[in-house]
Amino acid sequence: MNSKTPTPAQIFSATGDAWRHTGANATAFVVPMCEMMAALKLAKSDGKHGVRFPSAELTLADWHALRHRTQEALALPAYDGRAAEIERWPGLMEQCRRIVEPITPLLLSKDAGPFVLDLVRDMARNRASVFMISWLLQWTPDFLEPLVSHLIKAAKPSDLYVPFESSGWLPLMLAARGHRVFSDIQNAEVAYLIQLLAFLGDWDLTVRVGDALHAPGFVDGERLRQFPASIAVLSFGLRLRDGGEFDHFGRFPIRLLYGEGRQIAHMLAQTKGVVLAVAPEGFLFRTAGGERDYKEMLVRSGVLRAVIRLPRDAFAPAASIQTSLLVLDNQPSGEREVTFIDASFDLGQKSRTKAGGQEAAVKQVVSLLSKKVRDASVAHVGYAEIAAQDFNISVDRYVRSDDELAVEQLISAANSVELGDIAEIMRPQSVGAETGGEGRTFAEVALGDIDTDGSIKEPAKVVTVDERSVGKVLRQTLQPGDVLLSIRGRIGAVAIVPGAAAAENGWLASQAFAVLRLRPTSPLSPVALHRFLASPIGQQLLKSLTTGTTVPMVSMGDVKKLKVLVPTAAELRRIEREAAAMADLRTQIRVLDAKLSAVVSTAWPMNDAMTALLPAVLTEAERVEERKGRRAR
Repeated sequence: MNSKTPTPAQIFSATGDAWRHTGANATAFVVPMCEMMAALKLAKSDGKHGVRFPSAELTLADWHALRHRTQEALALPAYDGRAAEIERWPGLMEQCRRIVEPITPLLLSKDAGPFVLDLVRDMARNRASVFMISWLLQWTPDFLEPLVSHLIKAAKPSDLYVPFESSGWLPLMLAARGHRVFSDIQNAEVAYLIQLLAFLGDWDLTVRVGDALHAPGFVDGERLRQFPASIAVLSFGLRLRDGGEFDHFGRFPIRLLYGEGRQIAHMLAQTKGVVLAVAPEGFLFRTAGGERDYKEMLVRSGVLRAVIRLPRDAFAPAASIQTSLLVLDNQPSGEREVTFIDASFDLGQKSRTKAGGQEAAVKQVVSLLSKKVRDASVAHVGYAEIAAQDFNISVDRYVRSDDELAVEQLISAANSVELGDIAEIMRPQSVGAETGGEGRTFAEVALGDIDTDGSIKEPAKVVTVDERSVGKVLRQTLQPGDVLLSIRGRIGAVAIVPGAAAAENGWLASQAFAVLRLRPTSPLSPVALHRFLASPIGQQLLKSLTTGTTVPMVSMGDVKKLKVLVPTAAELRRIEREAAAMADLRTQIRVLDAKLSAVVSTAWPMNDAMTALLPAVLTEAERVEERKGRRAR
């Protein structure tokens, strides 16, 4: 770059200052600035497109004609702009031309790409664009684009498909790396801007505006256009009204009501080779309905090759959601083995700032895909083991910490049973509370009612149920000896329901719990089950089963499969003795609490004269309040 050529930051700052003097929104200049650059680049190139600037000062009519020819020459998506009124400001567009024109030779040179890349990053740093460029660097992890480039390198794609885009950063950066990118963009403003930027940087990027699920943008006649590879950040938590049964292209082999599965199926239908999909944890751990069956099909066919867990803050501040990168291949080798990699540390912020930086961290993760590499953060898992987990493909089910492995070895070596074999396991249903009129009241046990020792305080919440729903609610009332296990929110809180629950009105459990009711043939007592679940071993097991995107949870299927140690007769007697000792200590604590409360309530030594004066003080205070009320009226 010539030392006299303005830097991207200088161009950006000068154009912004010119527009701010008109009173315009500080972000309104970004698209017209890029349009001006594109028009000047076209005008100074071969001139075939009819884009010619007047020799005199640029008028508003001249600018509108230039912009229209630029849009036609670049086949830009339809977009009406937001700055039309501001552009009427006298001399504004001529001033914009004078600011931008000095960089035109650079835009025509081999240095255009690096210059435009710096310009885009400066936009992001200055939080400058209504087209969301301001948050792209923050909301799209900076390691994703180089990771994708490394993963698809083995596939040697000539074209790369990027659907379901709302930000535009990923297709733009992949194009900047030299890939030939085709992208379905859902926002017309974003599509317009990144197409302009791609032209300025000499990057090969083709954009279609629309939702690829309902109206694919890249088709060959009646068929989907096929690409060698594709990459997408899937929509988090998207729910669909239909199951995709009437799809014209036959993309969805299974009825899918969540967006993530449907989006993966679309990518596989439009890709001949490697498919990379960033998916939220919710899709990975669902073990029911179409999502479970679809994952079974992907594993059984050998299409799912790897699951790479990303750092939890990868998409912060937009969403603090656990995500993973799925690696799928439409040309499977026949092996039904999936590689699970926990890259949350290697791709974390601390690792990327060490020697070698981000590129070294990305190469380390890619190297872990090799079966020859042995590492604690990798597991190569076959179909049978994944099926045993009911096709939960969360990485933490297969890549275990040292503590988790130690607990698993202890459980496998000891006498144990699955919880579902010794207990009825119930999930409380929502109780419709009666807001008025007659009804029956029930006490509802919440997480806050459980003490650290596992005892339950008198529930603070009381719900009134309509008489018509009482029968349903009575089937959910707790019985003395039931064990409550929290499986949503604060995972692992455990308590035994006391005899007070058999009171006339009855107790219910909130939906944060699973209710465990031991069968008569169970080798464990409620006390023994409680002590095991509350022990470090039980808590570690529950921790290893915890899933959830925003709210931690343990699925009912995992609760039923939870391994429980069976104590010997001597161990059982010891557990019962210790539980009785804990109950005695609890009683003593309550007595001491009552004595402490009594001392606190009489902490000020009030003599007889002060006690006698107290009613008069209170009466005067009431009179003051009454006078205030009259003045207010």
